[in-house]
Amino acid sequence: EKDQEYNKKIKERILEEANRVKSYGDKLKSYRELLLLIKEWNYLTGPVKGDEEKKMNDRFDSIIQVIKENKKDYLKNRDKYDKKNIEIKKDLVYDFKKLMNDKVEEKNQKIKKINQIEKIKDEFIGMGPIKSSENNELWKEFKSINKEFIKEKNLFFKNLKKTYSDNIKKQINIIEECKKLRELKKIKISDLQDLKKRFKEIKNIPFKRNKENWNIFLNEYN
Repeated sequence: EKDQEYNKKIKERILEEANRVKSYGDKLKSYRELLLLIKEWNYLTGPVKGDEEKKMNDRFDSIIQVIKENKKDYLKNRDKYDKKNIEIKKDLVYDFKKLMNDKVEEKNQKIKKINQIEKIKDEFIGMGPIKSSENNELWKEFKSINKEFIKEKNLFFKNLKKTYSDNIKKQINIIEECKKLRELKKIKISDLQDLKKRFKEIKNIPFKRNKENWNIFLNEYN
């Protein structure tokens, strides 16, 4: 039963990968990568339980059929595909630039922006080379924007790490203040409430560490 669950996970991953490969602009590259996935499906996975085996095989067969048909159509109408794909690449570069110019400060918004850009990058790279005089210029522009993105992304995570560290220290200091207040003979409730308020105002801390520190603080507070 454990083996069947393991096989199911592998097959789900292959199906996900096959769907991604299916969306490539370069239908020949799509077909080449499909052949590797078929090999993995046939030789490196085992059975899964019950009806799931047939359902997963049917899903995979359906994707295989689409990729094969796309390859045939691509070879017949390559110029049409190349023209269409150049326009898609232009749109992706435009969206990439637009997101890069969109300045956001809040952590979740920054992470959302990074994830959106990574999707654009995957789609652009997944399209592969296109026979067009414009392709090289688009690649140059893409690489230039991507260089700035990597720099910005690395700086963001470096600063975020420092912010996490600073904010954890702030929480620990408040916990220490709470301990000292509890040692006094007379405690002002308002002082404790102020500490609680200050603790809650500290943002940008890893969830697990924040919960841990909050529980320690509550233990001292109560």
